[in-house]
Amino acid sequence: MLIGSTFAWFTDSASTGVNKIQSGNLDIEAYYQNSKLIAETGDLTINMPPTFSRSNQVIFEQFNENQKLDGNVQIINEDKWEPGKVGARLITVKNKGNLDAKVKLDFDTVDDGLESALWFDFIMINEDNNAIGNFEKKPMSSLQTVADYTGYLPLNSNSELRFIFVYGMDESAGNEYKEKSFSAKVYINATQLNFENDSFGPDYDKNAPYAYHNVSSVQEFVEALNSDEEYTYIYLNSDTVVSPSDYLETNDRYFYFGGSNKKEVVIDGFNDNNNYSLTFNTSTVFAINPDKVNLTFKNLTINSSNSYDSQGWSAMGMHFDGKVIMENVQINNRTVILDSTCNAFFKNVKFNFTETPANFNDDAYAMWLMAGANVTLDACDMESYVSVYLNRAIKISDEDVTNPKMAFLAVSGTTFKSQKKAAVLVASTAGANIVWGSGNSISNVQQDVTNAVWVDEDRSAYDSLVTVSGCTKIIES
Repeated sequence: MLIGSTFAWFTDSASTGVNKIQSGNLDIEAYYQNSKLIAETGDLTINMPPTFSRSNQVIFEQFNENQKLDGNVQIINEDKWEPGKVGARLITVKNKGNLDAKVKLDFDTVDDGLESALWFDFIMINEDNNAIGNFEKKPMSSLQTVADYTGYLPLNSNSELRFIFVYGMDESAGNEYKEKSFSAKVYINATQLNFENDSFGPDYDKNAPYAYHNVSSVQEFVEALNSDEEYTYIYLNSDTVVSPSDYLETNDRYFYFGGSNKKEVVIDGFNDNNNYSLTFNTSTVFAINPDKVNLTFKNLTINSSNSYDSQGWSAMGMHFDGKVIMENVQINNRTVILDSTCNAFFKNVKFNFTETPANFNDDAYAMWLMAGANVTLDACDMESYVSVYLNRAIKISDEDVTNPKMAFLAVSGTTFKSQKKAAVLVASTAGANIVWGSGNSISNVQQDVTNAVWVDEDRSAYDSLVTVSGCTKIIES
């Protein structure tokens, strides 16, 4: 079931509608309500988390059946916006059928220069009209990544779920954002929840939308990846070691995760109360899934062979592009390189660069963001500290990038331990937008425990293109 609507700023263009599709008695409808922010009168009051507004309340206009999302309705059409302005929409998804379901949001976005000045948050609302969880400004560039991390939400038959989409423009947005726009089309996708019973129990539809595989060998692992299924969920039944030669492609530096029809792969290491590992058996820099499929790694340890075939730090790269999500993962002794097209979300990930593998004699980064990458770190632990050399945490760089674009980095609840540079070093002519949320610690960053961000001394002329919120920056000296 798909319902489409357009979020738009500084534009009055309408969307191409995507109408409701009903299969059997799976029947989902969605509605929205406009917000009268901090108005004195209204029909519905939602109690929001602290820091959202002065009164921590939002008043919404009267619910109107004419505000049903049918694929042609624009729930947001803001014009003449300005820095510091905030908006909110209450979205209600109703399950009017007799099948339990699960729903998920997806977005198609178009940026015409305004995206990097915008923020958002999704906030769930309970039956007592109270917001659930904390409010946190997230960069608009991470819209789809956050939706992917949130995943599917259960929605029982004849019930509803409600959430507020809050959005705003940074107060520090400058004149470079005049006459710019951003738009997003939202899809509310629904599929059956494995709750109803057939003659054999409740699990007959558990594979919607994923095809599930329990794999115990490299052969089974590769077969699952190269299957014709669009959505593949792989449970590891053992520690798995893979080499590029195990794949259909012969290039010895690439691991292609997906067959010709593959859209999404989830690899989950938690099975039978064990957290299994996935090891990439190669001694050189390697790329995972270039231009192929959306990847999620969950509940596992990622290793690589403990040797290198060259001396420089770049030989240690584990290179991603496209969309990558990691949750409850430990990465051992490899630099995570995120391509300029990469959209990545890391939740509870341990970057464990604490050893000096064979044939290696240089400093290293735990994470390398190529200019244009879009990355969110939430509740992570980045330890890039080796006794022999001087390891570093995160670098944003325009090296080897043609026509570099601004990178986006959002960090919250994350601890850093490193020996060289600041927690984040920016070395890009396109700059970076860095949102430093709550709960971060740089007390074990050996070179600077005050400023989370350094601008590389060779890029000091572009210091004005590096914007930070929630932390301070300096130019490297």
